Amino acid sequence: MKIRLMLSLSAIGFVTACGGGSSDGGGGTPSYLSLVNQQREFAVQYAADGTVADDFTPIAQLPRGGTARYEGAGSFRVGPSGTAPQAVGEAEVVADFSEDTVSATVDNFRRRDNSPTNGSIKVDANMEGSLMVGRARGTVNVNGRNHSISDQAVGGFLGSGGKDVVITSSGRTDRLDNYGLLITGSRDD
Repeated sequence: MKIRLMLSLSAIGFVTACGGGSSDGGGGTPSYLSLVNQQREFAVQYAADGTVADDFTPIAQLPRGGTARYEGAGSFRVGPSGTAPQAVGEAEVVADFSEDTVSATVDNFRRRDNSPTNGSIKVDANMEGSLMVGRARGTVNVNGRNHSISDQAVGGFLGSGGKDVVITSSGRTDRLDNYGLLITGSRDD
């Protein structure tokens, strides 16, 4: 199966300025801005030319067994492509290279004003070489309204030895609003 995953900076929903501080002040949940900055740094590293397609890890460089854990950020936007994400949360991705499966969870969402908002998204996917295809499911509260999703998710491993991961999903929420989800993470080894 051939998957073409193209991520432009506008599709990712990176913003040049948004509210919120750089930390929560207590060493706990990262702030909206610090999570958005994690994804900005990821974009600078992999999407400088507007795409990550050339940066996927060659299959021969991926681990041949075992599991790897990635930590990062997950951003969720409701509205047209290019809209800044209204909620950003902490992401954990676990890749099981023995079973060729990937699971991801995004929770602890923060709004642009850095206040917490309810939500949790889960992705379950199967690996296809250095790429993955699966399903994103969950609900995130944006502007006082719950938005549920259940749509295809695609992604891949990036960098030397698959040290980073990206997963995206887009479509329509249960309220028929356009949405975009981006999960980025780095291996914590």
